Amino acid sequence: MLNDNLETYYLSDAPVQTNDTVELDLHTSEKIDTIDVYFGDPDGGNLPPSGELQIRVLGLWIRVAEITPGQHELHWSPESQPPLRFIRLKFRETSTTALAIRSLRVSPSPWPQLQVIRGAAYFDVPVTARRGITEG
Repeated sequence: MLNDNLETYYLSDAPVQTNDTVELDLHTSEKIDTIDVYFGDPDGGNLPPSGELQIRVLGLWIRVAEITPGQHELHWSPESQPPLRFIRLKFRETSTTALAIRSLRVSPSPWPQLQVIRGAAYFDVPVTARRGITEG
């Protein structure tokens, strides 16, 4: 999900429940040009229910973009925002399938190379990377 490879993905071990979240901590506050999210597995399955992309500003979660049921891609560019550290996907309804996220891109990348920092991503449910790594 953080490796910029659309052929790999994270898959929740259970269907999404109302108010489930996926949170990303950039570890430092950074000015962001774009956030791109690619949902679903490479075959087009395991798409999201309705929800929203949120950013945390001054301790409050702010909705900045809508996620529609079955959406494949989400792209957001701030008009003017303070530096961001926390990004969250929050879902408003239950799904009938697991959720796959192929990529969550932040541009410019806050990392000179991919670094998965302990606690950088948080899932409300156990997830399995399609390369055999299970967290949760």
